[in-house]
Amino acid sequence: MNFLDNLKGVPEEKRPSLVLLDIKLPKKDGFEVLTEMRNNRDLAEIPVIMLTGSNQESDKKKAMNLGAALYCLKPKDAKEWDELTDSIGQFWIRRTMNRDKPLEAPKKPE
Repeated sequence: MNFLDNLKGVPEEKRPSLVLLDIKLPKKDGFEVLTEMRNNRDLAEIPVIMLTGSNQESDKKKAMNLGAALYCLKPKDAKEWDELTDSIGQFWIRRTMNRDKPLEAPKKPE
């Protein structure tokens, strides 16, 4: 949050265009960071993808209710990392091309 807090007044093109956020963090959990981002006018529009090891439905629901764009489980191997990065890329392309339309989560690779 220190890094993000220092973005106040920084032009939009110099701010992060996407944040990958874990739930388990050393000082604040990812839910607290996400809540702070959504309550900060300068950070509220930055898409956040929760990238976590938690497969708990309650965590997923909480993240989405707090404003996460996506909730993804951390990949277990290189193939899953490739699939995840492809999915995030597809999400990003759709988001960029359809800024005024509601987003749908990418389909999980089969």
